[in-house]
Amino acid sequence: MSDFQTTSDPVARKRHICCECRGHIEPRQAYQLVAGCWEGDMSSFKTCTE
Repeated sequence: MSDFQTTSDPVARKRHICCECRGHIEPRQAYQLVAGCWEGDMSSFKTCTE
């Protein structure tokens, strides 16, 4: 369980790597960004929408 988290759906300005499938998130492609604090550690995860 997270201490807190936020989710957003930004559009990529540069190439990113999806944390789930390890595929590329290309520029101008929407993706899901989850950021938060789990057990005292801050983390963020970018995942493709496919």
